[in-house]
Amino acid sequence: MLTTDADLARIESMVFIEAQHAGQRLTRGTVSIAGSTLTAVGVDVAFDVAGIAPGHVCVVDGQVCEVVERTGATTLTVSRVRARGEPEVRPPSPVTNRPLHVVVFALQREIAHGQVMRSIGIEPDVEVDGEPGVASILNPGALATLEALAALQLVWMSASLNAGSDAGVSTRAERYRVLYGQERARVGAFIDLDGDGFPDAVRRPGVIQLSRA
Repeated sequence: MLTTDADLARIESMVFIEAQHAGQRLTRGTVSIAGSTLTAVGVDVAFDVAGIAPGHVCVVDGQVCEVVERTGATTLTVSRVRARGEPEVRPPSPVTNRPLHVVVFALQREIAHGQVMRSIGIEPDVEVDGEPGVASILNPGALATLEALAALQLVWMSASLNAGSDAGVSTRAERYRVLYGQERARVGAFIDLDGDGFPDAVRRPGVIQLSRA
């Protein structure tokens, strides 16, 4: 996949609070934060057992944080959500003995990844001889934004299943459907067909690729 959960938080961090029931929970409990170090006071699943890793997102007392590194079974290095590729760690507000939950939207991101890759003629799960794969994309960041928008649409659609069409979650699902469509109309994937590191073709999502027989 081209995205992490942090990529979703960069677009809308509140999804990890208001739509957490649409995700998969890794752990919850009580933690403290000092500087950029988050320390578990008591969690139901230890961080190493839960598989918490860079790119995951944790919510501490309503504060959305990006996981930078897992440093132990009960400690993480965390940051305020940063711009994509930003190296500087931005310590969150310090807290003591406050509630934590960590949910992931990996299933939605996986579906979104498959949708985006297949829309440019790449099968993400199978390598085909003579055909470009995911590694052939020279501008993955542009497609990561498209994947993130698709995933957010799926998350809010799931969160809105028991809500009315006028509910806030339904409105958000529709908003991301529109944003996804707009981004899909303007993004292009630069593809390296011969492995020399330079683009040989531009593929646009949803545009049928034709080749001479």
